[in-house]
Amino acid sequence: MDLERRRFLAQAALLAGGTLSFGCTRALSQLPEDGPRIPSESLLDPGQRARLVRAVDLILPETDTPGAVAAGVPDFIEMMLVDYYYEDERDRLIEGLDELDDRAQREHAVRFVDATEEAQIEMLRESEREGLQELEASGANPLAAFMGGPPAPPQAFFQSLRELVAVGYTTSAVAAQHVFDFTPFHHGLETCLPLTPSARPSTGGH
Repeated sequence: MDLERRRFLAQAALLAGGTLSFGCTRALSQLPEDGPRIPSESLLDPGQRARLVRAVDLILPETDTPGAVAAGVPDFIEMMLVDYYYEDERDRLIEGLDELDDRAQREHAVRFVDATEEAQIEMLRESEREGLQELEASGANPLAAFMGGPPAPPQAFFQSLRELVAVGYTTSAVAAQHVFDFTPFHHGLETCLPLTPSARPSTGGH
């Protein structure tokens, strides 16, 4: 599990480097720096909310540091959907949450939240594979839109959810306190910072 977590955080760092989807990048550009990370109104019904919380917890669970649920990522995701995403982007993710329940009923005859953890993980992996196949079949280049090319199709459900988990977690106060080493830089770039084997990634500056 620790290896999976390290891989997730590495992927999150890559996302922060500029490979976010257009929808997420646009939404983040509108977020106030110190605003509340909760939706202005409720969007998801209780079943959808429960599936979101469970999926978020499976993507980034608690280990030696707090997980995504403790960091308030479900609220962050619902806020992004309600207040910043376009309707088609929002609907695609909600439909994906509903499809998790449909898949669980077809394959296991239970609701998604009532399936075993192994079954839940496998269903999310199936959703991930289907999203990658969909992107490959479209022939779209996700980075083309940033280079002036045609816009990429909306992200598939799992890819969009994982992106929102990564962004919500790495920008949370919990991550700043428990995952990253916040070191303010007041006088430009500081190089040759001392590192130890247990050092956490550094953030900071203004």
